[in-house]
Amino acid sequence: MASAQRLAQRWPGKIEKIEFLIDPVPSDKLLDQASALGERVPLASSVPAGARSPARIIIYRLPIEQIAENTGELLDLVHQCVVHEVAQLWMKPISEVDPSYFPEDPDF
Repeated sequence: MASAQRLAQRWPGKIEKIEFLIDPVPSDKLLDQASALGERVPLASSVPAGARSPARIIIYRLPIEQIAENTGELLDLVHQCVVHEVAQLWMKPISEVDPSYFPEDPDF
């Protein structure tokens, strides 16, 4: 929620339209897709808004916890995921969504 609140300051009225969820792990479908593409286990995903449902960002708790070495890194990873998924939903560059925060991993 801290990441959403941070982005709400930059994007008032827009972030509030996104529903944020935390699931323990990605679905089998997402895991199979990542495996088929040779990608790592997803840390987050997003679903665009539908006619009757808001856009959603889902953070996967266990994969993030497994790679974070400490609480600070955990918070950074969650924020990276939120920014990345917002950028995907809005089709904007990450640097536009949150110009003060850039992930160190160029493949993120």
